[in-house]
Amino acid sequence: LRKYHNNPHIAADYNFDIDKPIVEELKAKPRKPETLPPMQMNNRKFSIAKDRNKYNYGYQTKTTPKIKYGYRLLIGSLVIILGVGFIWNLNTEAANKKNPLNVPPLLAKPEESIEIIIDTPTNTDFDELDDMSVYYSSDSSSKSVDNLSYERDIIQKYCDIYHINSDVVFSKLAALTDNFTSDDFLTNFHIPGVTCKGEEVFASSEEEILLYAIRAMKQLPDQLDVDTTNLFINNNYQSSTDYCSQIDYISQVMGVDRCLVYAVCKAECNFKSDLFLNANNPAGLRMDGSWWHFDTAEEGFIETCAEIIKYYRKIGKPLTDTSYTTLSQIGAIHAPIEDGNDLWLDNVWSIYNEAKKNETELFGSTNNRFSK
Repeated sequence: LRKYHNNPHIAADYNFDIDKPIVEELKAKPRKPETLPPMQMNNRKFSIAKDRNKYNYGYQTKTTPKIKYGYRLLIGSLVIILGVGFIWNLNTEAANKKNPLNVPPLLAKPEESIEIIIDTPTNTDFDELDDMSVYYSSDSSSKSVDNLSYERDIIQKYCDIYHINSDVVFSKLAALTDNFTSDDFLTNFHIPGVTCKGEEVFASSEEEILLYAIRAMKQLPDQLDVDTTNLFINNNYQSSTDYCSQIDYISQVMGVDRCLVYAVCKAECNFKSDLFLNANNPAGLRMDGSWWHFDTAEEGFIETCAEIIKYYRKIGKPLTDTSYTTLSQIGAIHAPIEDGNDLWLDNVWSIYNEAKKNETELFGSTNNRFSK
């Protein structure tokens, strides 16, 4: 057996006597089987041989690994880390190309210097529209003409309010402002031909001048040489009943005291008169002797703010002056006593002071440039 199997561990020390039977030999020499030590396979060194069975005693030849498993694990980990780092670097470079100033996405205007104005509204709700209340000025030399998402959003917002075609409006305004990059538009917030109440508009923000431009396109399309073929549409936009939030947002965009706008509208219609519910006219405004009809409540609030600005311009007072004397001068224009408006001034003044006391409850925020 040892010779056949080429295995020295097979015992062969029985003394077989030819003259005695095998059974008697075993009985004569009782003994326990020899216990061989376990084979120390882990300590055996294997090597490659030309004759695989020459040195390995019948066991399978095993090659010694050139690289241990610990080294393999270390090298594999390094490869994975380098791969993840490379992918991360590519994503970072792509993100930097999209947002080179590393500004948060909600405020970023790519390739454009940004200046945040502190007194802008931050907690306003303009129906279901996105909050575009962050104003900023930019340098026309660095403005990207390919990325006009901010202007598109603003134009879409007010075109919904005025029920006019945003594509027509955007194309016309882009032509008037050299794709929204002209110095006059970015620095002076001015668009040639845009007027309000007979006065040329120089606004205080990009959103404000776009608002005035869209208003002018609806009311005075010929003045801006706008083709009205596809201008007026029914976009099914409807205002919400959160009138305080609408007044808050619009009045701050246009630079009017929100408490004063609220007081005038509250005294005129109490937000439930037939004129307001059926014509969205919150302040008894007239056009050519007839009650003015607006498509949405926001359009009515915008026109009310424009009227108040016109009154301030006529009496030569700044918009920050909301004294009783100033309000009486405004009332003399808007609601003359001889027309039966004896109680108008006292009502508006009372509502105004009450709104000032409860400004946070009414508008949900104390962020108001006219707060005392």
